[in-house]
Amino acid sequence: MLDALFIDLVIVFAAALAIGTIVRYSIPGRVKHGLLLVPAFAVVFAVIVWEISVWAGMPNDWKQLAWLVLFVLTAGATVWFTLWLTRRRTAQDDAALAASLAGIRAL
Repeated sequence: MLDALFIDLVIVFAAALAIGTIVRYSIPGRVKHGLLLVPAFAVVFAVIVWEISVWAGMPNDWKQLAWLVLFVLTAGATVWFTLWLTRRRTAQDDAALAASLAGIRAL
């Protein structure tokens, strides 16, 4: 049983890493965040959801549905996180530029 859980964890890690990488390169604005931030978010989110489902005692006969839900939730959360992060950092960059230009104009 422990070996099966370890194999499941490796699969979750690898699939979440792939989902995070696909999302990172699919959504515009990737210059606003680091190379590993979005894939790392996807991995952490997927592992947490997987752990919760294991601790909740997800039955083995629901295994395929659990995988589908896990990967759909991971993709959705990663897309949301990437869009939110890009918008937030763009707004911060615009505010910093406006403050810098205001400082220059004050001279």
